[in-house]
Amino acid sequence: MADLVIPEPTVQSGWEKILYMRQGIFSLALILFKENILISRKIYMKVGLIGEKF
Repeated sequence: MADLVIPEPTVQSGWEKILYMRQGIFSLALILFKENILISRKIYMKVGLIGEKF
């Protein structure tokens, strides 16, 4: 019986890991997206300043 009981939590934890990984990847993507927006804004600001100088 112990052998039959053990697989259930491992399957649940596996699904939980997949869900956590999906959440982690999603949050990482959001963070990277936000950082990319900030970086691109800084680049655009620099390009805009250079453009104004010329």
